[in-house]
Amino acid sequence: MILGVGYSRVYFGVHYITDIAAGYLAGLFCISTAFLIIRDKRTAISGYRYISSYRN
Repeated sequence: MILGVGYSRVYFGVHYITDIAAGYLAGLFCISTAFLIIRDKRTAISGYRYISSYRN
């Protein structure tokens, strides 16, 4: 749906494709930043750390 809205904005001449691409990049940046902040807060609250590799 997100791609469809972006396509329709360009199709109807409301925005340039660079406007849509910049909006997608800004949204991706915001979502990624929020995910990292939430993940770090959950780790700090629970006291558990994510283990990247576990060896016996």
